Amino acid sequence: MTTKKLTWIMPNVSWFGKRAWHNALPYTEGLLIAILKQNGYEVNVIDANIRSLNEKQLEEEIRNVNPEIVLISALSMEYRLCVHKSFDIVKKVNPDIITIIGGIYPTLSSEIVEKDFNIDYMVLGDGELRLLELLKVIEKNEGFEKLDGLGIIKNGERIINPPVEPGILDLDSLPLPDYSEFDVQEYMNGCGEKYTQNFNFEKYPVGLIMTSRGCPYSCGYCASRIINTISGKRFRVGLLKIL
Repeated sequence: MTTKKLTWIMPNVSWFGKRAWHNALPYTEGLLIAILKQNGYEVNVIDANIRSLNEKQLEEEIRNVNPEIVLISALSMEYRLCVHKSFDIVKKVNPDIITIIGGIYPTLSSEIVEKDFNIDYMVLGDGELRLLELLKVIEKNEGFEKLDGLGIIKNGERIINPPVEPGILDLDSLPLPDYSEFDVQEYMNGCGEKYTQNFNFEKYPVGLIMTSRGCPYSCGYCASRIINTISGKRFRVGLLKIL
């Protein structure tokens, strides 16, 4: 299979009675979209979260786009139901659509995610290199067993290859996030909400960027021992290209 057209879905986190959560900007998605575009992929976004789409509206959007591959980056266990429901809707529209999940939720809770057979592939840990490698082996339909940090369905069973390496080592090789597929103004207007991880900036628009990953320590009072499952114990730092 050869494809260069991907659709990124941002699930509506307010489904199932959950609190609304609008980040300042979707940094992870913007970064991965920039990398995908650099490598010749076409990416469009269905942002059900910022647009407050219900399940039927999301289904209609998916039918209109008719994607070949759908990706979702899942933040946490708290919002797992909207993520699984989104994949259920995708497969309802077309069972042949390839589905990929990445992010904190599958990385820390792969034993839960692997039970959802609406999800074809899981990317565990840093996704910048793993996602590109996964897309290449999907096109070739071989080489899955050589990739670490990957979960796949094979012969009706889920196979998990735990992350061995932390992922990207040279943070300076990463591009700046690409937010061109998102309604940036809507994200900026949402910064006054009660439940956000945003800071009280005095002027907008703003953007967030991460300049380091990983931690070599295991302090008893810190969640780094869990977080290291995501970004590794090897501390990596990058310089801001825009400075």
